[in-house]
Amino acid sequence: GGSFWHHDITKPKVKADFARRVDRFLGNGEVPTTTPRVFVRAVNSTYELHATLRLRRALQRAFPETKIYILLLVDLQSTSGLVRLAGGAHDLLFFRVHEDVQMTAGKPWTLERQCEAYAEGIAAAVRYWAGSKQQPHVEEANGLQQLIMMCDPFDGGNTSTDLFCPRRLNDHLGQTLSASGHVPEASAQLSSRSEVNLNQMGVAQALQAPKAETSAPDAAESVQGVKNSASDCDSPATSHETMLSTSRESRTQPRPATAPEQATRRCRPHRGAAVQLVQASTGQCEERGAGKLRRRCLPCAATK
Repeated sequence: GGSFWHHDITKPKVKADFARRVDRFLGNGEVPTTTPRVFVRAVNSTYELHATLRLRRALQRAFPETKIYILLLVDLQSTSGLVRLAGGAHDLLFFRVHEDVQMTAGKPWTLERQCEAYAEGIAAAVRYWAGSKQQPHVEEANGLQQLIMMCDPFDGGNTSTDLFCPRRLNDHLGQTLSASGHVPEASAQLSSRSEVNLNQMGVAQALQAPKAETSAPDAAESVQGVKNSASDCDSPATSHETMLSTSRESRTQPRPATAPEQATRRCRPHRGAAVQLVQASTGQCEERGAGKLRRRCLPCAATK
């Protein structure tokens, strides 16, 4: 796997590493193409579930000689456990991750707790596929649309500017959008974090689908089983976020000439994002006033 947050793809060593990983992913390396493969993907929003069957078709085209198993992890759910679609598609499973991972009262989010929740879902899916004597309980949905309606709608934010920060959507609005398949503007720009990673790795091109299906999210990043970048929305800026802020700013907007006066902070409406202030002040976004400079975080800068 890999992430544009952490890797400079202009460096020869990084290019060589990614080329090796792409070959391994596509079965051109030490793992034969006939070896069954399990793909695990943590979706960035419930809207992505509409692309589930396209994702499976894309993987089947990429690996025509082997059996494909897919597990989709859905965060921020009021109920946890495995769900499958009715019929013969038992190679496709969904695991609802309980909201306590993100919303435990009085306890900050931790990567360890997130990993444990994902590991629980992966272990349950493997036991089910392996026919273990201790079969996990699996709910059944009559179709993809019913499965989507069984999930609490959430969105993880704009992947081009923000770290993963899942937020529950209004139930009525979320279910309406989920039913229609409409994707919010932020999610439409980049519906999944791994889509960016795959573009950098060259896997997206290798798995390129016909034009009608090019929007299907890719699953290579999910081989790692853990999101590359997760963030506690309400916690103070971590060293990880500080490390990422420079690369974010350089991609989103040019640096101001007054670099010594610049401070990297986060505004209150967008605690998961880096903030570029032309003057060190509060982290709150402010409108332009007479004689004042505008202070904007990156998401605000993209919309104003």
